[in-house]
Amino acid sequence: MAKNIDPKLRKIGDYLKLDGSSIFSIPEYQRAYSWGRAQCDKLWQDITAFIDSDGSDPYFFGTIIVNCLDNDKALSLIDGQQRTTTFLLLLKALLIRLIKAVDETARDGDSEALNDGLKAKRNSIMKILYKVDDEDISDILKDFRKVKGRTILENRSINELYKDEPNRIFEAADFFAAERTVTKIPYKQKDNKFTAYFRNFKFEVVKIS
Repeated sequence: MAKNIDPKLRKIGDYLKLDGSSIFSIPEYQRAYSWGRAQCDKLWQDITAFIDSDGSDPYFFGTIIVNCLDNDKALSLIDGQQRTTTFLLLLKALLIRLIKAVDETARDGDSEALNDGLKAKRNSIMKILYKVDDEDISDILKDFRKVKGRTILENRSINELYKDEPNRIFEAADFFAAERTVTKIPYKQKDNKFTAYFRNFKFEVVKIS
């Protein structure tokens, strides 16, 4: 198959929003997910600095290299798996906060515009994480079990011990549901009993809250 090696400048939302049966795939030879709080905090600071600049200075997410074989639905992350995975976890943390914010916003004329804006952002993230249409969103919000199997990230790395961890987090209805279902490492205490995936997700939930 022919390869497309032309670089493309894309917005983060466009990069993460996959269509059809496409998924991000972490190849067998990649290292395990290793980002810690320091890298997540740096990402958070970069994003908040960009917001504070009112978007006048572009935020550079970084170079992502994926395999570009024609008709290949598994977008193998040659470079950028740590950033991509972390940003997806950040979107899940933001989604949880938006769902809660919509529920807590008053249902009156004064709050109508705010409610519509929150719902639009919520729906945009759901379309990225679960590849759903507008008509599916209300059903999922009533029963989050319906997102099970809507995988956006596949980990095939032989070095990764917790391949299913991101999807356990993505499929959870809220933070506490995620905490119940993720891996607990034996003989570890407090946050150390969790994987890097959940520790970073928790860090992002706290930051957003």
